[in-house]
Amino acid sequence: AALPWVLTERELLAVGQVPVLTTSELAQLLPLRTSLPPQRTAVRGLPLRTLDGERLQFNPHHPDSTGTLILGQAGAGSSFVSNALLAAHLQEGGTAWSLRQRPAPVFDAVHRAQTVVLAPGAPVSLNPLSLVTNESHFFDTLPLLRGWLLSLMQEVPSEFAVMAAEEALFRAWTAHRSQAGLQEVLAELRNLGVQGACMARDLQSQLASLGMAWFSGKCNLPLAAPYLSLDPSAFASSPDEALICRTLLALH
Repeated sequence: AALPWVLTERELLAVGQVPVLTTSELAQLLPLRTSLPPQRTAVRGLPLRTLDGERLQFNPHHPDSTGTLILGQAGAGSSFVSNALLAAHLQEGGTAWSLRQRPAPVFDAVHRAQTVVLAPGAPVSLNPLSLVTNESHFFDTLPLLRGWLLSLMQEVPSEFAVMAAEEALFRAWTAHRSQAGLQEVLAELRNLGVQGACMARDLQSQLASLGMAWFSGKCNLPLAAPYLSLDPSAFASSPDEALICRTLLALH
């Protein structure tokens, strides 16, 4: 989050001395803005402190901003703060995905969200391999693809599993290009000896109730939408919801 005005040195010092910003404190800083006019020489972003006392500035437009976690008990205002951040980002022309356990139809309507309901029995293809355009793109995205495949496993991956995942992904994509999906990756894992076959069996077992349709064919999420609202509430916090969320992280 960042402030819509330029902080004076005294104000900056006061905000920086707050170990944690509570909802009531942060509410005084609204509306939030994530950019400042170029002629204003000031700190870009909201000055915060980490739990260990290190100072930081959060600005979602900065390349070093890898993520922010907003924690709060029910009713503490975490949804309010999250919506304020999201609204400010969208109003500045940013793009966003929203993944909520409880839908926010009013917020989504105001910000013209494109809503996709994720539900058992009505699979949406989330296949990340179908988005790879060429070999250079494959190797650029390999860390994400490998992380996605290994995240579907419940156990901590071994050194062999990391190498096998990369090899199986490469073989599947080379052979099938944009038609490659998880089924083709599992087939390549089975060709990597006993350990690879065990990996394929374990993955297929975990995905049994969800089904391969979620991870095959062309990814048909509206990825170009300025604001994409994803509703997984039909899964009711089942293990399948976790698998879908991990795949969405790889896509994003």
